[in-house]
Amino acid sequence: MYVRPYEDDEDAHTEEVPQSALKDEDAYMFPIMGSCVLFGLFLIYKYLGTDWIKFFITGYIALMSTNGLGMNMSQYVGLRSGRRDLSKFSTLFTIPYFDVKVTYVDIVAYVIAISLGVQYMLTKNWIINNLMGISFCLLGLKHIGLSSYRTGAILLLGLFVYDVFWVFGSKSVFGSNVMVTVATGVEAPIKLMFPRKQDGCGKLQF
Repeated sequence: MYVRPYEDDEDAHTEEVPQSALKDEDAYMFPIMGSCVLFGLFLIYKYLGTDWIKFFITGYIALMSTNGLGMNMSQYVGLRSGRRDLSKFSTLFTIPYFDVKVTYVDIVAYVIAISLGVQYMLTKNWIINNLMGISFCLLGLKHIGLSSYRTGAILLLGLFVYDVFWVFGSKSVFGSNVMVTVATGVEAPIKLMFPRKQDGCGKLQF
């Protein structure tokens, strides 16, 4: 499915932005699939918890977040230039299988994003963590839409029940707070972090 807003003659050659629209059935399944993923991560961290598994999960999420950061930066440059994409800039080459046109703006944006991603893996800096997390969320919002208000209501209600159960009800069922265990165990840009105070040695506490 493609979403194409109204455009004038000046934007006639602007590329379409692909967007998947969630239907009612998808909205019903979304909290269920999210619960399966969350509980799977909980079992991994509670019972397996080896360093290489943690590193793999962290690296995978960081890689997706790095891609989101690079894509958002390049699209922001396109918006600042008065277009919705980078069609104003000359294409250096095209990636055949994905049919993606690459400009020098894309290259610069992804070099910066990869540099920040490597820096995050080495230091777990909270500012980079927030940049990558927000970029990944924005990328998801741009590519996933709702087919109707009914679908949005179903999704919102389902995620509300999902949050309430896994945050407040999971401890009585599984003996541990599943959401807290996963959130504190995954060292990846999946949550926003802000320093609350400094300890006696000047180290930030979150």
